[in-house]
Amino acid sequence: MTSRQPVVAISLKMYFDPAKTLQFVTKLAGIEQPDAELKKHGITGPVQDSSSTVATAALNHVELVIMPDFLSIRECTRLKDRLDEPLFNVGAQDCWQADEGAFTGEVSPKHLAQLGVRYVEIGHAERRKQFGETNEWVINKSAACSRNNIVPWICIGEINKGDIEACGEEVWEQIKPVLDNCSGQLVFAYEPVWAIGAPKPAESDHIIGVVSYLRKKIDAEKASNEKDVRIVYGGSAGPGLVESLNGVVDGLFLGRFGHNPDNVKKVVEEVGSVAKKN
Repeated sequence: MTSRQPVVAISLKMYFDPAKTLQFVTKLAGIEQPDAELKKHGITGPVQDSSSTVATAALNHVELVIMPDFLSIRECTRLKDRLDEPLFNVGAQDCWQADEGAFTGEVSPKHLAQLGVRYVEIGHAERRKQFGETNEWVINKSAACSRNNIVPWICIGEINKGDIEACGEEVWEQIKPVLDNCSGQLVFAYEPVWAIGAPKPAESDHIIGVVSYLRKKIDAEKASNEKDVRIVYGGSAGPGLVESLNGVVDGLFLGRFGHNPDNVKKVVEEVGSVAKKN
């Protein structure tokens, strides 16, 4: 893949309630409460399965990120804090561009940071379509996350399918202002709008071409610290995809497919395997 740490993230969107979210994360982490026999030996805290998805991610040096709904974030960070090692990170699915103020119904990146949130997803196509999210909002939200030591996880992608250079330039126009206004780490989740929710992802040659185009642009723009910028793929991503991408992406961003813990484990193993080869 690259010298940058590979990452696999799962957005739970609004499919899970808090109880189901906690059940999902607990299964990913392989956590079980100790039984009576273990308690006799003084083991009273959570017991972790060494073959769990998060343990597999650690073994393969793959960062695992879980993005629940806002109501479930605190429980997820608490669960993470109970583990002996921080084997996964927690992200949010959105935030506002100000740290505080009269913004009814919005969520502050400053407050998310206080809860232990490491990433915030910004600018998903669903939010652009359903809530009128603009490029200006994406830039401002990204900057707000950066100043609060949260890594912006910015969704990018062309509207319609076209040739590599045209698509690459359209997406670059989404990336460049973020680079100009943010410092520190960034993750760009490349999701061609035309591929989101599709039965099959975009063709491998298309993904390779666009991501390679973007990587050259990014490296030229931030030559001194190119490791701070990762590009993942997220359009209908699943097993077998990253193997076909010749190591050009730094990981995958899973939606509904990732709502099955067994699927997540398969993807983590594949991403880790590809990373070792490159």
